[in-house]
Amino acid sequence: MNNEERVISILLNRPANRLVTKINAEWFEQPTLRFVYEAIMQLDPEQVNSLTIMGQVKYNHPNADVSSSKLNELKNQFITDSQLEMYVMQMRYRYLVKDLQNKSNQYINAPVSANLEELKNVIGLLENVKQINDDGDLQQTIEQLEQDIDHERPTGIKTLSQLDKVFNGGLYGGMLFTIGARPSVGKTAFSANLAYEITSQKPNVHVDFFTLEMTKREMVNRMVSIETGINSGALKNPYFLNDKQKEFIRLSLDNYRKKFIRVYDTEFNLPDILRIIRKNAAKSKPNEYVAIIDYIGLVNVPGNQERYLQVGEVTRQLKQTANEFDIPIIALAQLSRQIENRQDKRPTLSDLRESGSIEQDSSAVGFLYCPDEEIRNIECLSIQKNREGGLADIDLNFNREKMRFKEIPKEAIR
Repeated sequence: MNNEERVISILLNRPANRLVTKINAEWFEQPTLRFVYEAIMQLDPEQVNSLTIMGQVKYNHPNADVSSSKLNELKNQFITDSQLEMYVMQMRYRYLVKDLQNKSNQYINAPVSANLEELKNVIGLLENVKQINDDGDLQQTIEQLEQDIDHERPTGIKTLSQLDKVFNGGLYGGMLFTIGARPSVGKTAFSANLAYEITSQKPNVHVDFFTLEMTKREMVNRMVSIETGINSGALKNPYFLNDKQKEFIRLSLDNYRKKFIRVYDTEFNLPDILRIIRKNAAKSKPNEYVAIIDYIGLVNVPGNQERYLQVGEVTRQLKQTANEFDIPIIALAQLSRQIENRQDKRPTLSDLRESGSIEQDSSAVGFLYCPDEEIRNIECLSIQKNREGGLADIDLNFNREKMRFKEIPKEAIR
């Protein structure tokens, strides 16, 4: 069996592994196995068997050469899933080597800056892929265990304490975390708070923030307001502030100069957004890069497809990029107006506007909303989909003047 067949054999027997192993469908060289993998990802774990997979593959690709006998043969060759990560890593390495050759030829034929950048991206990815060279030595494993005794092992990029618990340690590589909300609830402010929390807890993390509604100046005003508590409206013309406030602003600006937060306010096209993410993610170390897109509905997609198909392309490409570069991506989304006509204002997954692909492609989905319209400073982040953990409602205090979100301890609202 080759690595691709081993991976499919494992997933046929233990489909739950699909949620803990990051695999990009493009890493499969054999089209039939790629189709089988895609079918497994589209089915619930308890639905995974040879007949349902064959049916799903035929539905997606009518001319695909797949049979239940071949699937059963692969399933029966299963021994253990202990080497799954190694098989996946070798598949990825093989894919990148092939991609490097293609990008090299592309640059040789057309030596322009865009092709050079693509070539550098692949080289960066190859450098980050760990080479498998198992000589049986336990020394490194023993040292790692010894270090873990006295030091907490990092499991993800930290944000808010309650949110980190829901995600079992924080934002993780391969994650597409979608946050849905209606206008004026504060989803941009909340995502700016996440960027602030991320870089405050770990200054080495790079954050790329794509704002499609606001300018860089407006985003900087919000970030300074989050840190200083000075009204963001007053920062539009800070000349009239008192000396103490001006000093706080200067200190905050010096602090932000040290952070690795980049804000893009002119990138509206999906290929351009992906190009920037790929370039910066390829240069980053594990658990040191996050991309935030505000918001999905404003991203332009080339072509004349219907909008729901374009949104589907956005989420598919974002998820694919998160997997390929092993990074978390946070995407904001607009909710349907229909929620405003309901007595119960609590959003549900069906309220995601324009495309069901948002729910399907996202690793986690949360909704930001006001449980009580008369208490505008109390909001809730309701996690209603989470592939890596449970669901939860996180209560937040939102100071609109200071653009600051703070968690409310559960015991404080009983």
